[in-house]
Amino acid sequence: MERYELPEGWVWRALRDVCIPVTNWNQRREPREAFRYIEISSIDNTQGVILEPRFVSGKMVPSRAKQIIHTGDVLFGTTRPYLKNIAVVTALLDNEICSTGFCVLRPSNELVTTEWLFHACRSDLVIEQVISGQEKSTYPAVNDSEVLEAVIPIPPL
Repeated sequence: MERYELPEGWVWRALRDVCIPVTNWNQRREPREAFRYIEISSIDNTQGVILEPRFVSGKMVPSRAKQIIHTGDVLFGTTRPYLKNIAVVTALLDNEICSTGFCVLRPSNELVTTEWLFHACRSDLVIEQVISGQEKSTYPAVNDSEVLEAVIPIPPL
């Protein structure tokens, strides 16, 4: 990717360098009676918002329900990333569960804001970097590592 010159004080950083690791969830070790589950179809990709999380009983846990999400996380859909199924987790969905079909980006508050991360991820700059990894496969998806390798400009906080 060709980078352009940034204003003074700005730096280029990979998403992995401005995000902190997320916690995986296992129903057997940490049982829940019920939870709200966010999957790709829960995202309105025109507005970049979570519209319809599914209510799931602890007895009927989808196999891809493995990621705990928190307020301010950015969910980046890894299937067909060019569709921009990217949204911010609101306080109403704090501590709920999302599909492994998302790369969960939890911003390090000392480095980047949720809003900046969200807009950067929805930009062509990031999408073009991510979909270049998609071309290596016949299935239109990327893995979390490919998302986390995308580089964005970071302004001073």
